[in-house]
Amino acid sequence: MEDVDHMSNLGNELLSFSRAEMNPARIRLAVTELLPLVQGVVQREGAPGAEIVVQIDAGISVVAAPSC
Repeated sequence: MEDVDHMSNLGNELLSFSRAEMNPARIRLAVTELLPLVQGVVQREGAPGAEIVVQIDAGISVVAAPSC
């Protein structure tokens, strides 16, 4: 539970930093398919040799900046 709390706090701190640097006028949100977005992040950020399993139904969309 302690690790979960720690990760949650880190996530909240990252969100705070991101919000502080964002310029809402420059961000363009659009309906974006979630699976390719997550797969791209996993490919870009995953550690070599790490096995990351993504289970997201195809067709699920979110409102996000598609260039993420």
